[in-house]
Amino acid sequence: MVLPRWSPWVHQIIEYVVGIALGLMATHSHHPVVLGAMAVVVVINASCVRGPLSAFRRVSPRVHTIVDVCIVVMGLSFTVVGGLDVAGRTAMLATAVAVGFVSVRFPHDVRTPRS
Repeated sequence: MVLPRWSPWVHQIIEYVVGIALGLMATHSHHPVVLGAMAVVVVINASCVRGPLSAFRRVSPRVHTIVDVCIVVMGLSFTVVGGLDVAGRTAMLATAVAVGFVSVRFPHDVRTPRS
């Protein structure tokens, strides 16, 4: 399967938007540490992968995908277990769903067709 060339752009833009939105939600939460820490993890994950909008380009796309899965698992576990209020749980669940959808729908590695 050949992926469009814009796929990594969309992947990183959505991860930056999700991380910033989660950080903004943390400022209005009763437990800002959990949401803020998750926001930092999402933004660092988006900025460290070898991609078009990355700041550091240190992590391979395969490791980035593994970290995406860990973010989804952490988001779901904080939703269930992590003593957050309703808005915090909703934000954490939305983060897990968004990052999971982005990592499945817009893979970070652009494959070229075999000749």
